[in-house]
Amino acid sequence: MKKIIIFLIVVTGFIVFFVVSQKDEVVSEGEVVFQEPSSLCYYNETLTQTGLYDRSWLRLNLSANEVSGEYYNLPAEKDGKFGELKGTFSKDDFGVLSRADVIWEAKAEGSIVSEQLLINFTRSEAFVGFGEMKLGYGGLYVYSDPQNISYWQPLLVSSCEDLDERIVVEKYIRENIKTIASQEPVLGGSWYVVSVSVDPLQNTSTATYEDGHIQNTETFTYEIADGAVVVKKEI
Repeated sequence: MKKIIIFLIVVTGFIVFFVVSQKDEVVSEGEVVFQEPSSLCYYNETLTQTGLYDRSWLRLNLSANEVSGEYYNLPAEKDGKFGELKGTFSKDDFGVLSRADVIWEAKAEGSIVSEQLLINFTRSEAFVGFGEMKLGYGGLYVYSDPQNISYWQPLLVSSCEDLDERIVVEKYIRENIKTIASQEPVLGGSWYVVSVSVDPLQNTSTATYEDGHIQNTETFTYEIADGAVVVKKEI
């Protein structure tokens, strides 16, 4: 009987340990230790005075002290830059603020340039460093003065699922605007999208599109069924 009780205690202890170890919070000796998530996603969207959106997002995949992911910087009325990144990161003495030093394979205007990026991030926001660059060893552009760069316009944390949904819906809107737009283009023009905003919470997307002659802004509702985007109606 004693052996059975001891066996049950051991099994129960193992189960409890396994369940607790799967959570983001682990209680040990009265302290809460936060496990590092494997991925963090951040997003920023700012409505400009012209009614278009400046947008940027950041995805960080973390493993030990290494980081990979992507960074998109898409101003409303300027050429955007986007691409994959890879490098290392470290935490401050308090384990709250992390600092990543990465190489960003930035695509812009049909070309790819390797750039250094310094990124400060926490579990709630991220800041990408901008400053004067110079051409360094091996064709890599690096900060001219790493101690004198600016961190501005925070990107707020977002679930990676919401970020993926924004990307998928925007792609669909851009590729299908000719068929889902409620208006017809004029003078032989053809619709193309100049700005998109997606709200995963409301399942809506607001798109501004034009044909070279006129411009229109329209809000669509959508759903995602079996991985495919379906535009339901205008609101």
